[in-house]
Order: sequence, then structure tokens, then C-alpha cells
Amino acid sequence: CGLGDLVALRQGGGQRERVEEGVAMSDVSMQPLVFLACLGAGVVSGLVYAALYLVRRRFGFGRLVETMADVAFVLVSAGLYFVVLYFTDYGVMRLYTVAAFLGGFAVIYALLSPLKKRLPYIQAKCKAWCAKHHRKRDE
Repeated sequence: CGLGDLVALRQGGGQRERVEEGVAMSDVSMQPLVFLACLGAGVVSGLVYAALYLVRRRFGFGRLVETMADVAFVLVSAGLYFVVLYFTDYGVMRLYTVAAFLGGFAVIYALLSPLKKRLPYIQAKCKAWCAKHHRKRDE
């Protein structure tokens, strides 16, 4: 995809009529690809939320930590969403792109939510395992 192709795409009024190796891009619907890209961005956003939850848990749930984590989450999530729209050359916020993004986030949130209740138990097991293996190494 050269600069001339990009200029032709921009001047074409959004139509994807680039011909590459005999395949016309106008025959390909971009909606499923944009949907999958937004879904993936939502999944990554969910993972960022989980990581920020662990940061909040580690440093306490004080007002400053909560605010910084929430601001970081909103900035990263919005950035991911709009970067996906930009790089798919779609650039238009549609209902299905928002639904895909929120759906990807909801899937990760639903999968990781039960771990919140089990986190203290998992931490205790990890500490016990580490202590056991450090004792063996020291002997």
C-alpha cells in the first residue's frame, strides 16, 4: 500500500476501490473486520482494568490511587477505541463498533470477576508456596 494508494483512498470519498493482485477491495465488507478489531480493543481494555485493579489492591484503595487508576483506565480505553477506528480507516463511530468494544470488555470483566473474591486465597497460597521453596533453596 503506497502513498498513491492512500491518497486515492482519501480522495475516493471513503470508497475502498483499491485493486491489489486482482482483488477489488470494494467487494470486501469492512464491517466484520472493524467489529472484530473493536471487540479486541474491548478485550484489551478489560485486561487493563484487571491490571489496574491489582495496582489499586496493592497500593490500597485510597482516593488518590482510585482516581489515578480510573483516569488511566478511561484514557487507555478511549484511546484504544479511537485508535482502532483510525487504523481500520473507518473513522466513524457506529453503534456496532461501540457494542463490540463494550462486549469485549464485558466478556473479560465477567470472566475475571469471580477472581476478585478468590484473590486473598490465591495470594495466601502463593506466599506459602514461595516460603516453602525458599526454605528448600536455603537448606
